[in-house]
Amino acid sequence: MADPPPPDRCILIPDEIAIWEILVRLPPKSLIRCRAVCPAWRRATSTRDFLLAHHARQPTLPILCSLEDNDDDDTSLYITPFDHRTSGKLQPLARLDAASDICLRLSASCDGLLVLSFRNMSSFGCQFSICNPATRQYAPLPLDYGPTVEYTIFGIYPHIPTGEYRLLLHRLHMLRCDGCYVFSLGSGQQLRYVGRPDLWKLTGSPRSVLFRGSLHWHSSGIMVMVFDTTSESFLRMRSPVFPGYADLYDIGDMLGLCSHDNEWTSVSIWALQDYEGEVWTLKYRVKLPVAEIWVHDKLDSDWDVVVGSWDGDVVLLVTVDGGNMLFQVDINGKLVATICCCRDLYSAHLWLKQTLVLHTFFPTLEGYAVNALPFI
Repeated sequence: MADPPPPDRCILIPDEIAIWEILVRLPPKSLIRCRAVCPAWRRATSTRDFLLAHHARQPTLPILCSLEDNDDDDTSLYITPFDHRTSGKLQPLARLDAASDICLRLSASCDGLLVLSFRNMSSFGCQFSICNPATRQYAPLPLDYGPTVEYTIFGIYPHIPTGEYRLLLHRLHMLRCDGCYVFSLGSGQQLRYVGRPDLWKLTGSPRSVLFRGSLHWHSSGIMVMVFDTTSESFLRMRSPVFPGYADLYDIGDMLGLCSHDNEWTSVSIWALQDYEGEVWTLKYRVKLPVAEIWVHDKLDSDWDVVVGSWDGDVVLLVTVDGGNMLFQVDINGKLVATICCCRDLYSAHLWLKQTLVLHTFFPTLEGYAVNALPFI
C-alpha cells in the first residue's frame, strides 16, 4: 500500500472531475464564489450545458415566505426555500421590496423562475412580474392591465415544441369570466385564447403542479383540472374523496395529494398510483402532534401543512397563520423540530429548484433589470 502524502502537500484534483463531479453539485451561491478561483473554472461553469446539468442536480424545495414592514413605509417579502437537511436553519434566498400599499405575493414557479403578483390595495386587479432569484433577473409582464380586467395565474410551464416559457392565465372582465389565455414570454405575442373550462368549483388558490408535461390543480373533492401544455387543451381527472382542503405535489414518479380533516388532527397523503387509470392510493395518514403544537400556539389560529420531501423521509411542515413558528413533523406524527423565525411565516404552496441558466426571454421584456429593485 502506498504511503499517504505528507500533510503539507495538497492533492490536486483534475479540473474535469472538480467541475463535473463537485462544482456541478454545489448550491448556486457557492458555485458563484468558486468561479473566482481561476478563469478556467469560470469559463467551464458558465456554459449552458454545465448550467443545465447544475440545475438538474439542485433539490426541489418548498417555499416559505415572510413579510416585514420597514421604517420607510415599504414592505419586504423574504423568500426562503426550506431544506430539512440543513438542521432547520432558515436562510432567505431573496428579499423583495414594495410600497406599503402594495400586496406582494408569489403566484407561480417553474424551473427556478418565480411569478410575482403586485396588488394595489386601492385599485382593482393585480399586475405581474417574473424573476429568477438565483441570477437576480427581473422584468414586469406586459399584460393588458386595466381598471376592469383581473388575471389569475394558473401556472408557468416550458412549451416543449417551441422551447418557450408560457403562462396560463384566467381573465375576468367586468367581473365576468372571460376564459383562459396563454402568454408566451419574450415572443412579442399577445394573449391567445385557449378555452373556457368549468372552473367554478376551484377550492382555494389555484396553485398548479407540472407533472408529465401537464399542469394539474385541485378543483373540488372529486376532480383535478389538467392542462396539457403541448396541445394546450383542458382535461379533468378524478381525485380521492375527502372532506376539507387539498394540495397537489410532484412526488417523483407519481402525482401526490395532501389533505387534512376539518379539525386539523390528521393529514392524509395520497399517490396517483395509476395515472392513465386515475387510481389513487392512500400512502400515509399522519396524526398531527396537536398538543405539542398548542404549547407554542395557544391561539385559535389557522394551520397550514406542506409536504416537505419525498425521498424515503417524508417531512410535513406545519405553519400557523400569523405566527413565526415552523413545526417539522415526520411521517409517524412525531414533532422532530420547532423552528422560530424573526418574522411571520406562511407557505407559498410553491416549490423552487434553483437555476443559474440565463433565459433569453428576460432582455426582451420592457423594464428588464438585474440586481435592481424590487430586489434588495
